[in-house]
Amino acid sequence: MHFIQCMYINTKANHLVDSLSRNDVHHFMSKVPSAAPTPHPVSNPLAGPTPQPGGGLDITDVAAAFQRYFQAGLAPSTKRTYGAAMKHFTEFCSSCNILDPFPLTELTLCFYVSFLAPQTMKAYLAALRNAQISMGFPDPRDKSSLPLLKRIQAGISRIRLEKGKQGTKVRLPITIQMLARIQDQLQSSVSENKAMVWEVACTAFFGFFRLGELLPSSAASWKVTTDLAWGDVVVNNLTEPRMVQVHLKKTKTDQSGEGADVVMCAQLAPL
Repeated sequence: MHFIQCMYINTKANHLVDSLSRNDVHHFMSKVPSAAPTPHPVSNPLAGPTPQPGGGLDITDVAAAFQRYFQAGLAPSTKRTYGAAMKHFTEFCSSCNILDPFPLTELTLCFYVSFLAPQTMKAYLAALRNAQISMGFPDPRDKSSLPLLKRIQAGISRIRLEKGKQGTKVRLPITIQMLARIQDQLQSSVSENKAMVWEVACTAFFGFFRLGELLPSSAASWKVTTDLAWGDVVVNNLTEPRMVQVHLKKTKTDQSGEGADVVMCAQLAPL
């Protein structure tokens, strides 16, 4: 069993590999004088045990199950985010002439965080940690509490907060007054979908839902296995409903897909 970590390198920055593919060792060694002059084997901690003759268990079956579970450990959306992060990190390493970034060092992480946009910092660092573990290296946090990285992150957060105070728009929560204005606008609308829009607005507000939990990204992407359907909404009384229960098949924080039930009761509010 083998794990192969692939990284995209821009064509213009791929001169080192290009020199090796052309067997131009002299050019390669001139650019990377620290490289070993002769090949040497590299051990893979995740390679697994070597099958022994006469064993009753086929290790290839276990290895296949291991790979399947390992790949299923991340949600598809997380894999896409991590993929974008690794491409970005590879481009950063190429531009900074960092030839072998793994295993990660605290200084490399500090430089990369300083290069990142603040809003992507947390997700991209998680992607690097995942890549490090996938390659068989220890978790970066096992050997150190990473004090320098924490200091850099605190500085980024502080500067970002100060910029926010200087006029950057802050996303505020929806209030009951805003919901009332939505109602006023819908009452004067001639759209045939205004009742549906109002139902979604009220459900999201009183149930504290994300819109993505109630609506698919498009009509074509709706799936009965993951998205809200009529059977997921139950009321206690059809003529005079006083309580409604909404079953979510999957939430943002529910990666195992167990689902969640949200119960909403009638309110005394005028809406």
